[in-house]
Amino acid sequence: MEKSKRLYGLFGYLFIGIVAILTIYPVQKATIETQMDKLPVDPEMPVETLAIIALLNPFILLLIALIIGYFIADKVSFVSIVLHRHVHSKIAWKPALVSGGLLGVIFIGFDLLLRPFLPDVFTGPIQPPSFVPFISAILYGGVVEELLMRFGFMSLVTFLLWKVFQRAKHQPSNGVYIIAIVISALVFALGHYGATAAVTDMTPIVWIRMLVLNGLGGIVFGWLYWKDNLETAMIAHMMTHVAMNVITLVLSIFL
Repeated sequence: MEKSKRLYGLFGYLFIGIVAILTIYPVQKATIETQMDKLPVDPEMPVETLAIIALLNPFILLLIALIIGYFIADKVSFVSIVLHRHVHSKIAWKPALVSGGLLGVIFIGFDLLLRPFLPDVFTGPIQPPSFVPFISAILYGGVVEELLMRFGFMSLVTFLLWKVFQRAKHQPSNGVYIIAIVISALVFALGHYGATAAVTDMTPIVWIRMLVLNGLGGIVFGWLYWKDNLETAMIAHMMTHVAMNVITLVLSIFL
């Protein structure tokens, strides 16, 4: 019975992940169109086909992350409320909402602070958020990225560090968890290179922005995954995007 419930949860997250991946189709299409304008010759395939092909990468990574997390996460005491229903764990709403909201404020504030030094793509007129990108950020960022980077990657890193360096211990030490959080946060930050490089040149200040903002978020979400559960990290990630979009909306009205 417990195994069946875990499988239902796994396929539930797979379904949500597929829906979330589909929401980034408009962004992929627009990015490819921008890149095609810079090419000396036109590719043989239409933009729509190229955008769909581009979605295969996150889909494959999602499958891998779900399989890894399914078999490894609970071995290193990580919990998913959806998959590990035998564990009495609840979403830590206050830490999730507060940390996510603070991250949103920090991210927007950091961008405003760096605004004089950033490329034009980051310094145009502040526009009110669009609905589709907002939903995409909530679903893809809050669900898919957490499944990839926390449930899959961070669980695997923790497990490998434990088995390589602390094989004699029954559970990983706090140090192993902290190192895994930092490593996954760094990889999470570097994972935004493609999207960033597609819209601007990677100058030192752009590198700093990408690594600091995404790295900080990765550390907070990783900590919540460790201390609470996967779903708390997801809510915090979603709240970060909600806070950023609300602040952007306010700024677009008054600035």
